[in-house]
Amino acid sequence: MTCSYIVAIDNTYSLTTNFLEQLLCTIKSNDELIIINDACNNIDTIAYLNEKAQKNPQIQLIHLKNKVGFGGSNNIGIEHANGE
Repeated sequence: MTCSYIVAIDNTYSLTTNFLEQLLCTIKSNDELIIINDACNNIDTIAYLNEKAQKNPQIQLIHLKNKVGFGGSNNIGIEHANGE
């Protein structure tokens, strides 16, 4: 069984890195993590997300050019989810 975790990310680097590091320690190998970058403009956050996505095949990273908010980001994540 595959579980899809959908996470909407904004600009805060320290919150993003702390949260994702903890989450990656708990998800199972057959789960997927869909990260929606909701028009984040923090260079450090973007670099961190890109690096994590390149190194981890469980991560699907979606960069949005225009901010859609929490609900809109989650709806986009659902459209890309493969989990049950």
